[in-house]
Amino acid sequence: MAVIPAKWLEAVRGQGRSGRELAYGVAALLTGALLMPLLIWLAGSVALGPYANGGYFALLGDFLRGLGTGSLACWIVLAGPYAIFSLGRLLRVALTSIAARG
Repeated sequence: MAVIPAKWLEAVRGQGRSGRELAYGVAALLTGALLMPLLIWLAGSVALGPYANGGYFALLGDFLRGLGTGSLACWIVLAGPYAIFSLGRLLRVALTSIAARG
C-alpha cells in the first residue's frame, strides 16, 4: 500500500487535535528512524568513504542498537525531525501573533 501525501494530509486534517498530533508524531518518528540514518549514511559515504561496518543496513542496525542502549546521539537523530517540525509550528504561531498585533 502506497502512502499518497495529499490523501494522507487530507485524512489528518479531518481528525481532531489529538489525532493530528499523533499522526505528525508518528510521521516524524518514522522519518527519524528510517530516513535520517539513510541521509547520514549517504553524507558519510560521500564525505568520508564507505561505512566501516558495512552498508546502510549495517548503519541502521547500529543506530537501532544505539537507541536500545540509550545513546544520546541516536535519540537526538530520532527526535530531530519532530523537534524541527515543532519549532517550525511555534515560529509560525509567533509570527502570526506578531502580524496580528501590528
